[in-house]
Amino acid sequence: MLGLVVPAVLYAMIIALLWVLGISQGLIYTENPQAPALAGVAANLLLFRYLMVNRKVDKSGKAILAITFVLAILIFAIS
Repeated sequence: MLGLVVPAVLYAMIIALLWVLGISQGLIYTENPQAPALAGVAANLLLFRYLMVNRKVDKSGKAILAITFVLAILIFAIS
């Protein structure tokens, strides 16, 4: 679950930040969902490293790595 929640929350936060900045400062935001989604995948990799190195939770780390690969493939396959 953690491997799905972290990228989704980070994606929503980045989209909200870009939306707020676009309205308040008049920036033009081109709709490119790959960049925020890839930031979520990067956050998943940081979470994976933390679980594997510091916590020594191998099963959870492997599950997060598998979810990360699936998300990365989906991001490139959809667009």
